[in-house]
Amino acid sequence: MSSIGEGGADLSALLPSTDQPSAHRTSAGWYAALFNLLKSMIGSGVLSLPWATAQAGLVLSGCGLLVVAFLSQAAIRLTVRCATISPPTRKVLMDSLRDSRQISKSQITSSSVDLAGPDALAAADADANRATRATQLTDIVSDGHGAGTWQLVSTAAFGTPGRIITIVALLAAQLGTAVSYFDFITAALTRRGVGSLVAMAMVWAALCCMSLLRHLSAVSRLSALGLLVYLYVFVMLGDSGISRLMDEQAQPERASIARWAGLASWFGPSVFAFEGMGTALSIYESMELSEPAPFFSVVSAAYLLTSTLYLAIGSFCYLAWGDNIAEVVIDSLDSEWMRSTCEVALMLVLALSFVLQMTPVFHVIEDLLHQPALLPAWSWPGSRAVVIGFVALVAHMVPDMERMVSLTGAVAFSTIGFVLPGLFYLRLLPDARSTLHARRDGTTLWNCAVSVTLIVVGIVGAVVGVWSCFGGHLR
Repeated sequence: MSSIGEGGADLSALLPSTDQPSAHRTSAGWYAALFNLLKSMIGSGVLSLPWATAQAGLVLSGCGLLVVAFLSQAAIRLTVRCATISPPTRKVLMDSLRDSRQISKSQITSSSVDLAGPDALAAADADANRATRATQLTDIVSDGHGAGTWQLVSTAAFGTPGRIITIVALLAAQLGTAVSYFDFITAALTRRGVGSLVAMAMVWAALCCMSLLRHLSAVSRLSALGLLVYLYVFVMLGDSGISRLMDEQAQPERASIARWAGLASWFGPSVFAFEGMGTALSIYESMELSEPAPFFSVVSAAYLLTSTLYLAIGSFCYLAWGDNIAEVVIDSLDSEWMRSTCEVALMLVLALSFVLQMTPVFHVIEDLLHQPALLPAWSWPGSRAVVIGFVALVAHMVPDMERMVSLTGAVAFSTIGFVLPGLFYLRLLPDARSTLHARRDGTTLWNCAVSVTLIVVGIVGAVVGVWSCFGGHLR
């Protein structure tokens, strides 16, 4: 992906050359990206998966999780294919824009820069049209750690309305996730005798300090630590669950194979647990690749690992506790000290994950406030503190973590992770050079079929998920 669209010219002619990363740096970047993507997915959503499994039944839930995993990773791949600028070129372009806020129109026009889209080839010979599109490109690219790519793709596909809808959906998904994290941490502190307002102030201050990390290379260290802490929770669940399975008196009723009526309640938590789309483009940009293949291997590894983990956790806990499984699985642990220590561990994990989830939000806000010089560049810590304060306010208004997880998964992640990627691909068709080629290209036909499936599943799932939340299916 070294050009903008099939008929576009390589932007590298406009920009300084970049050195190729060393093999060591590439390897380190791959593992950092894997840690970040894993940690963005393994969060508060996994705590609700055993309950979600109980709602849909063992086999139906397992098959459904595999389908959601496939569609979620496919959506990431399709969106990256639609990205119209290679990451190294994008990075240099963003740096140039941040310094000068413009690129010479004569340079852009003479290089025939076009955004990808169905009308790209038709406009290839129109100098005025190219100048307009180039100016549009200059206006929408920002150092957004993922938000920049979202803006490029959405604007190429549907113009300014598409860009606005996409950014709103992205912010809603990440803010909803952050609010669920804030809810869990403050509720855990409150149960330990800390006053509600004091707990919120403590969490806000701690998260403000952690949010001083601006680059994902640093955040990846927190992600690796968070994954290690999560191991303790899984060990405790395994120990308690095995004890219940071996205790004849504690045996639950026979597990249900399929409960079709429970799919509405199952959908939101399952999509929420698997959705890495909100941070995937941030991670993709941080790798600064000339080709997306290494990132696709990160996506494959991450979704293979999480699919295995989620199937194991959901099935095992449902078999151990049956229909009596709590909405937050650690509340089902038999021992009080187990529940307490797991709660403390999860508080640490979610706090470590908070910065990663909020990275796209921070950079969108900073682009709006600091790049146009509405606020001085050095004031970014203050703007982040205000954004975290907004998260705290929403968490105070909606203290139910389970409902926040279900709504965020059903609405925001269905939109950003299913519907929009499908629409972008169908609109831009990045794998096809022409309509004739598209008919012959099996890859393009397959991706079109996947895109249609994403759109249908996203819309239907959002409707039934919202209906479930407000129809009383969440206990």
